[in-house]
Amino acid sequence: MIFPVEDKNYVDDRLIAEDWRAVTDTLPRAFQLTIFGYSGPSTDYQAKTLLRDAWGASATDDSSMSPIRQFSHLEIIDTVKGGELYERWKDLIPLDHLMSTDTFWDSSMARWPRRTAESKLQASIFARIVEPLGPCRTTNLGELQEFHMELARVEREKGVE
Repeated sequence: MIFPVEDKNYVDDRLIAEDWRAVTDTLPRAFQLTIFGYSGPSTDYQAKTLLRDAWGASATDDSSMSPIRQFSHLEIIDTVKGGELYERWKDLIPLDHLMSTDTFWDSSMARWPRRTAESKLQASIFARIVEPLGPCRTTNLGELQEFHMELARVEREKGVE
């Protein structure tokens, strides 16, 4: 989460610095990065640089890209479309693996909850389409939690981790 603060100093504030440390420690091992509701303005250079360096992907230079980035995906949930969206995030797009939607309900997180990465790997590596598990369209937190608990229960019964 990128905090909406006027002075975006990501190192002096202890709480924000700890959050960014968690992000920069985790992103190098992540298969998918989803950006939801963050416009990535050019004035927020520090945040975009932290994301780019931790994610380690570039559409213009794949010579130093880690092996995981060759199959990774960047998903953006934003109302901005096409060229403007690409220009805004091109430094984070691994090998043009950009997916975008303007609604959470059409995102891979909503369509394949708990199995987002697996659905992308099946499509990218094995050319297999995985049937969506969702979305669970609701405005009720309890219903959403029940939906995910049921998914987790079925996974446990099947021995899926």
